[in-house]
Amino acid sequence: MINILLLGLAIVPAILADVPTGCVTLKFVNNAKHINMWDKTVLHYRKLYGGDEKEEWVIEKSGNDYKIRPRIYTEYLYAESKTDDPGRAVKTLKEGTTDANVWKVEQKMALYWISNVKYQECLVISGSDHVVTKKMDSCGDDLWEIQPVSNCLIVGKKN
Repeated sequence: MINILLLGLAIVPAILADVPTGCVTLKFVNNAKHINMWDKTVLHYRKLYGGDEKEEWVIEKSGNDYKIRPRIYTEYLYAESKTDDPGRAVKTLKEGTTDANVWKVEQKMALYWISNVKYQECLVISGSDHVVTKKMDSCGDDLWEIQPVSNCLIVGKKN
């Protein structure tokens, strides 16, 4: 009985560890899709979609919150100001600045909620594989698996 209690005490801190920073993969648990980038670029932003490939991303601490960018670019994830169906589009910003590129990452057991600080909406991959944000009151089970990637070469500088 004591051994089980000690094992439980050892496991709980591991489950409640800090948000992984540095190089990671991001998988939306509801549909097992990862955030991927379209090959084509459009003007000042890059479109995203939910795909099967485990693209590598970088999570960086920004005050009490986080910024997220592709491992190979210094373009941060941001939520657009206008909303469409199925939600507010999320892209990477190639040029210019925005205050919609800061994300709150909250742990729920071994998984995470990711929400946009400016719009207070949760990050999701829709049924049509769009990467979007949606209203917080409907994000209860919209969880992400954040897996650290070892031996990852991070390209570019921090903004």
